[in-house]
Amino acid sequence: MTTRDTANAVLEDLDGELVRMSGNGATQLSRLAAFANVADALQFMIVPLDRPWFLDSLQILVDRHHLPVSTLDDMRAAH
Repeated sequence: MTTRDTANAVLEDLDGELVRMSGNGATQLSRLAAFANVADALQFMIVPLDRPWFLDSLQILVDRHHLPVSTLDDMRAAH
């Protein structure tokens, strides 16, 4: 399993968790915290070649779950 495969599996788990949290009435802040914790942890294992894929995947989750994230640009610039 590649690093990208591992990250993809973690992001799929996060997607499911955000769905469950929303269904259980979790606050937007709680859902944002779950997203931020996973995104922050994963960013350090992503190789530069996979960075655009990773950030696009995060943006898909932001959009799908209506998370209050206005930009991921600082993550793009970090590496």
